[in-house]
Amino acid sequence: MMLLVIGGVLLVAIFLIAVGLVSLLFLKHPNTNVSTPSVKDLPHELALCDNFKPGTIVLLDLGKGEKHFQVTGDCPVSALALRDVYVAQLEYLGWTVHDDGMGNLTSYSYDRKEVLNAGLADSSNGANQATLTVELIEAVTSPPDGFPRAQPTPSGSPGGAPSATPVRSPPVLG
Repeated sequence: MMLLVIGGVLLVAIFLIAVGLVSLLFLKHPNTNVSTPSVKDLPHELALCDNFKPGTIVLLDLGKGEKHFQVTGDCPVSALALRDVYVAQLEYLGWTVHDDGMGNLTSYSYDRKEVLNAGLADSSNGANQATLTVELIEAVTSPPDGFPRAQPTPSGSPGGAPSATPVRSPPVLG
């Protein structure tokens, strides 16, 4: 009986903490709008695999250009196969990517001032499927920890001279 009372008090406390956090968000950003856009309405720089099967898509619009996209879904390839092409796709789209080797990617776009965090894992929905979790944060004033403050210059092209490397098409995901 005592265990039920403690569990009930714990649930009420967790609920009150969640309500408090949401209230703080709305107090700090009174123009906050929460919506669930479709895949076709997502920004193009939020790379998804071919035949992406969305699970959840949430857009938190905090006003003044601050938007947080949170997308989760499955890709019809293994997590290992997806990681190689996904990193290449992000780099093609202008992201500077840090890969921790464990399926967690942190990316920053110096031009757009955006952060993209992605997680790749084997899906529990079937064999040879990966779960892709992506968070895109727009209007970020400085790069995340571990990224240089100024945009890195590409090696091999001194003084901004044009590169002799031909323009490549983006890698195909999936």
